[in-house]
Amino acid sequence: MVLRYNANLEAQYPEDTLLGQISDTTRASLKERWTERRYESGQLILDVNDPSEEVLVMLEGAARVANFSAKGREVSFSTIPEGDLFGEFAVIDGEPRSARVVAREGSRI
Repeated sequence: MVLRYNANLEAQYPEDTLLGQISDTTRASLKERWTERRYESGQLILDVNDPSEEVLVMLEGAARVANFSAKGREVSFSTIPEGDLFGEFAVIDGEPRSARVVAREGSRI
């Protein structure tokens, strides 16, 4: 996905994502609090059983969510698009991460 920008060079996220649904004021407030990280294509972002201390937002790029079958085969079951959040369930329930998240392309989170 190619991120679009408005006349003020602010990212315009898809309307069906978290960042696409919140106001510019709310987004600016969040931006003051978050720490950005970059991941290369194929780099592990989260892994099964990692501690669950933060919710992440895909600012740019995309990631693949996967888990493993009983035979140890990786099964991919969703993609995280720009503007969407992930990792929230583990933070809410306090349990370790339940899936692996890998960058599909260079990503800013």
